[in-house]
Amino acid sequence: GILLGRWGTDPHQAPAEPLLGDLLSRAMGWVEGRPRVLAWGAVSIVVLATAGLSRLKVETDFSRNFRESSSIIRALNFVEQKLGGAGTWEINFSAPRELSEEYLDRVRTAAQKLRDLQDRGSAGIRKVVCLTDGLDLIPTIPFVSSGLKKKRELLRDLQPDFESSLYNAEQGRMRIVLRASERQQATSKHELIDRAVATVRGTFPDAKATGLFVLLTFLIESLLRDQLVSFLLAASGIAVMMAFAFRSVRIGLISLVPNLFPIVLVVGAMGWIGLPINIATAMIASVSMGLTVDSSIHYLSAYRRSRRAGLGVVDALHRTHASVGRALVFANSALIVGFSVLTLSHFIPLVYFGILVSVAMLGGLLGNLLLLPLLLAWLDGKAEDVDEPKVPTAAASGTDRPLQPR
Repeated sequence: GILLGRWGTDPHQAPAEPLLGDLLSRAMGWVEGRPRVLAWGAVSIVVLATAGLSRLKVETDFSRNFRESSSIIRALNFVEQKLGGAGTWEINFSAPRELSEEYLDRVRTAAQKLRDLQDRGSAGIRKVVCLTDGLDLIPTIPFVSSGLKKKRELLRDLQPDFESSLYNAEQGRMRIVLRASERQQATSKHELIDRAVATVRGTFPDAKATGLFVLLTFLIESLLRDQLVSFLLAASGIAVMMAFAFRSVRIGLISLVPNLFPIVLVVGAMGWIGLPINIATAMIASVSMGLTVDSSIHYLSAYRRSRRAGLGVVDALHRTHASVGRALVFANSALIVGFSVLTLSHFIPLVYFGILVSVAMLGGLLGNLLLLPLLLAWLDGKAEDVDEPKVPTAAASGTDRPLQPR
């Protein structure tokens, strides 16, 4: 085939590639010349970041996931202020297949107790609706609506879906629907739910709370636990797969360090600056580790190839840094730019996710270019001291001079 155009087909160096190569060479020289400074610096940063883990908080107000200027928040504020609250939930309990006046009196009593809990403040119940509310609106007219059966028939004629939405005769369940303010912390929601359930259980012992309001309350509270679980599972999976891929438990454990380092750093910094964990940032640990481990695999593979070619530990690290190191910088830079686009979203968790994953990937890149060679030099250097090292030739090293093992 023939390629048309005046540009050559051979790849050229990127404009900043020579400068990048020089920086990588200096970084490797710094790792080689000041290993203790680097090690103690990394340990100090990890200790400081770990202290911030105890200060982590969870964003329990779901409405804070959107910008205050967004149409969603404006609509939510209107519903909260004008329509009795956006948090819809219910308390349901057992009911007989045939309703009786005595049973409905108990429902009426439970609903009244819930209304007594109403508070026009942000943390209270705003509205209570039950079946007896509709029945009580129908006046008692002799020979027309004097009995419960007649009232239910009239109610079905006026509001066909009212009774069926609150009472299920087949399943034997009755519902009391409530409205509450959505824009409040999960602790306040939890207290309100517990208080309402305890109130109804005084009349109906099997009462249970359910609904989207309740679901979001417990979902948000579980974020911190979910982040810890995902972090441990991701770390364990990476260690096992790396040990299996490289046939070395030691390599599997070493590969964890540059992958865990940015996670501890980012999550600890969130605690120190008071940035709460939300739905998206709870995924940072597992997602960023999955992205960072790719760089570790490339670095370790190139390093082991250099070692099999007969290079010493330090010379193998220099060759790996000069070749794979550039690719890692370019690949991670592209990913960081890609994730940074999320900062333009109106959904606040995506904004935090884009920023924090980008920072975590930058930390993972530094970990793979600084901490990983430091650990390899330390562990393989000890093994090299035991066996007499081979002196690589200039052909094996790719240079014009014989490399002496360092």
